[in-house]
Amino acid sequence: MKALRPTLALLVTAALAAGGFLAPAVEARAVSILAAPAGGEFAAGEVRVEKDRAAQSLTVRFDRPADAPPGAYSLWVETGLASGAFLPAGTFGAGTTRGGFTTWRLVLAGQGGPPEGLGITDLDDLSGRVVEVRDGGGAVVFLTGAVPLDRAAHRPAPTGAAPGRADLLRPEATPRPRARGQLLLEGNGGAGWLGLEARNLAAGMFPDPGLLSAAIETAPGSGILVPAGALSPVYAGNPWKGSFRLVWRVDLAADPDPLAGRRIEVHDGEGRPLLWANLPAVGAGEGARPIRAASPLAPPPASPSPEARGTVGLRHDPRLGRSGFSLEARGLGGGADLALWLSSSAGSGVLEFAGPLAVRRTAVRHRCRSERGDPLPLGAADTRALAGRAVEIRDGAGRVLLSGVLPLLAGPVAR
Repeated sequence: MKALRPTLALLVTAALAAGGFLAPAVEARAVSILAAPAGGEFAAGEVRVEKDRAAQSLTVRFDRPADAPPGAYSLWVETGLASGAFLPAGTFGAGTTRGGFTTWRLVLAGQGGPPEGLGITDLDDLSGRVVEVRDGGGAVVFLTGAVPLDRAAHRPAPTGAAPGRADLLRPEATPRPRARGQLLLEGNGGAGWLGLEARNLAAGMFPDPGLLSAAIETAPGSGILVPAGALSPVYAGNPWKGSFRLVWRVDLAADPDPLAGRRIEVHDGEGRPLLWANLPAVGAGEGARPIRAASPLAPPPASPSPEARGTVGLRHDPRLGRSGFSLEARGLGGGADLALWLSSSAGSGVLEFAGPLAVRRTAVRHRCRSERGDPLPLGAADTRALAGRAVEIRDGAGRVLLSGVLPLLAGPVAR
């Protein structure tokens, strides 16, 4: 059965790239890939949302090899965002066989609003909810995924306010060492949307069978995260690059920054964090330009490497929510077991281990780039939180080879 995967991938790819059976008049549309759960029988498909004036429809396509055992299939929809409870939403009719695969389609349509029986006032209310294709009795899950939202259809009217952006960072210990992504928040004072897009979260041509989900902090600094919905796989080329997306509608009428400063995390199916960031505010980068600063590192009087020299630098781009940390040093003794230490806050005097440093001969070159998802030292959300902290390079015996202070970063500089 594994030999059929590339052929089915091409079918899925062609449907997504061509836009399927959408008519040019459709005002809003969004497509998400459905994947087989771990250990399940091989299947593939998609969920498609369409809105044309008052007409709204949810279409689910389900593909299986033609030689698969026959059976009846049903669609189940999560009762609420991240609720974990499901209700049946419809039954698939007869499938059609072509090219070695059988395809089933289920269309839930409504005139003047969403399809009946889903308990919603608009199809957008399903965004981020999980859908499952099951057998006729609802016991066996063949496909699972999330309902997408058409981001372009919810883009607010331009007001001149710069969107809020923030790069997603990996935690220090992560099962996805190449993961990266970004948050984008746009609004016009009343309505807006928050988009999360992450990349390199799965390997190979097919979505990770374990559902990826987002969780948002209840308030800035509370440390309490609540589920915020499932991520939808995004087709962006062949082979599939492991990209996922989740889009929320945001009400900005009562509070122009209802989410700013809250922590958001992307979790895998086992609840492990893969990416995180602090949510930006609309207009956070208004009239700003990138900021760069550097400061020297010098050996203290008791350093075993009196000839050593170094530089540490910070950068931050408020418009893109992007940060960078760099450290270069040469003339270092003390062997290969070197480490970076930073103070817990500016002026605190208490230094903490911030990670090992790779040594080449007697030189060190260490860089963290948020656009690549690199974690910043001590889990900082951006480099502004690091400015003014003491920095040291120590050897394996704890001796300080170089020391200094991270440079200060001025606030957003007007053009």
